[in-house]
Amino acid sequence: MSLKPPGRMRLRNKIFHAALLLIVPAALFAVSVTARNTLEYRGTKADKGNSFFENRLDLRMNFSGITLGATYEAMQPSRESALTRPDSTYNAITQRWAKLTHKTIEITGGTFTTTLGGGLLLDTRERRDIQQDHHLDGANVMLHLKPIEINLLSGLADWDSNTRFMAGEFKSNLAFAPVGAGYMRFDVGEISPLPGLIGETWEVNASPMFGPFAGDIHYAQTWRGPQGGGVEWRGNAIYGAASSSVGPVVLFGEFLSADSFIVKGYDQEYVTLPLIIRQPGYTLLSRHLAMINPREATAYSVET
Repeated sequence: MSLKPPGRMRLRNKIFHAALLLIVPAALFAVSVTARNTLEYRGTKADKGNSFFENRLDLRMNFSGITLGATYEAMQPSRESALTRPDSTYNAITQRWAKLTHKTIEITGGTFTTTLGGGLLLDTRERRDIQQDHHLDGANVMLHLKPIEINLLSGLADWDSNTRFMAGEFKSNLAFAPVGAGYMRFDVGEISPLPGLIGETWEVNASPMFGPFAGDIHYAQTWRGPQGGGVEWRGNAIYGAASSSVGPVVLFGEFLSADSFIVKGYDQEYVTLPLIIRQPGYTLLSRHLAMINPREATAYSVET
């Protein structure tokens, strides 16, 4: 039997305790938790207007590239100006997600929002200023590679008859070929007595830059029809924007043309046409957004 010298034991104990002092605080402080609660209430007499109560709690935890989050909402009822859930009474966890972030890949499971093709391919996002929540529940994978970026998703929209989406997009980071393309398919379940719907949209774009000139152009085509065959309509849209500078003067122009570019189920739109029209910056006024008719529209804007 051999005994270890007391000096060596004391040295090992000191190393062990020093390691604990370094590792434990680092592990504890590597986790960050944030919470934000927003409460809004309005009480009125029955003949003087409508009362509403809204409470939203956002929780988020970050740990070593992993983010966990959830949103809890209570409405008793909601304001009538809410676009997604007007005048509804409920208590529910409306969003929950887990996200892994790395320098070359981002993976999100659960609730996520995204905009593809500059909004012409798919536009699912939350706009709190107009009380609109168009999120998807599913999976979203983004690859950040040196020559290209790839975005793939599969999700369900509970805000529009549980429509299912599958989409993908790539963008080139090469200076001599700044191009991109994408594809989206949506499936709307049967809503008695209405049949289910199927639709597809594809989009291509380019963003050339030459000295002080910068441009951005998108072209998209879409179709929709009932499940089982047949096409109700086909449409297309083209959008272009360009800017250039001459000394202290900056020139900017936009152009949009849409012909039966209707990307929707039975209720909600799935894309957002470029506005062209400038919108007010005030929160209350922005609840009344000007909309361009996707069935037939030609719009342009020039600014100096």
